[in-house]
Amino acid sequence: MMQKRTLITTSHRPTRNTRRFIKALSKLIPNAIRVNRGKLTLKLLALHAIDTNCDNVLIVRNRRGNPGFIDLYAISYPLLEITKVCTLKICGYSIDEKYKQLRNIKVSILRPISILNEFEVSSKLLECFLKTFNISLDDASLKTSDQSICVHIKKSRNRDGIEVVFSDCNTNTRYMLIRLCE
Repeated sequence: MMQKRTLITTSHRPTRNTRRFIKALSKLIPNAIRVNRGKLTLKLLALHAIDTNCDNVLIVRNRRGNPGFIDLYAISYPLLEITKVCTLKICGYSIDEKYKQLRNIKVSILRPISILNEFEVSSKLLECFLKTFNISLDDASLKTSDQSICVHIKKSRNRDGIEVVFSDCNTNTRYMLIRLCE
């Protein structure tokens, strides 16, 4: 099964923090392509995604100067349309500068290591997260590889939501933490 490609971009007027956030995301998500949005409309983004053989578009929107929301859009090829699938609300994040080491490494798979019990958090939030980051929970995706990033998903301590940690599977080097709220 061929893995989905994702086009990652920002809202029309991104802040420096949002640009840094999508730069880190584009290195952590397998088969991700980062694009500067500029004045591209959703229709033009859909055409660009089709030109680059992308199945999904992630748009990171600002909230008070920081990344606040991740919108997932699906591309329908015959109609050349883009439809919103879901939105993740970002309550906090932390990026370690070690993600820059991924410059020469192509991430092949995001490997879920610890995952929540479905009753701990809304299944809608978890389902949207898994779709957004192309994470599959079937056995095929759990195979280890030298170029895999481990994803640790746990319930957030102080809010309703989840904390997601992206780290190197072999060295346990932490690259990014994202807190997602409902």
